[in-house]
Amino acid sequence: MDPCHHWHRSALIGTSMKPTCTRLGLPIAITLALTAATGVHAATITVNSADDNAASTLCNLRDALTSIDNGNTTSTPTCAGAVSGTFGSDDTVVFASGLKLQFLAASS
Repeated sequence: MDPCHHWHRSALIGTSMKPTCTRLGLPIAITLALTAATGVHAATITVNSADDNAASTLCNLRDALTSIDNGNTTSTPTCAGAVSGTFGSDDTVVFASGLKLQFLAASS
């Protein structure tokens, strides 16, 4: 059945115009299917600790970056609860609101 023959009667009431059909449905469906098939994923990790301690009980920046490099939180379980989404090719690290961070410039 041709999808262009499905018209909503309410759209035509009170008009003298005939319905027109643009066949965009198939190209849009193909584009969406290809996007889904490529497996584009992205995770967001929220850093919720300003420490740089390997024994931290929260997700610090070092652990967040390790998680992204590994594509999982297996070796960084403190970040497991700080991840939303699925690890992929466009992952992001964000910092929790109100987190006090101090970055030191490298000396030359």
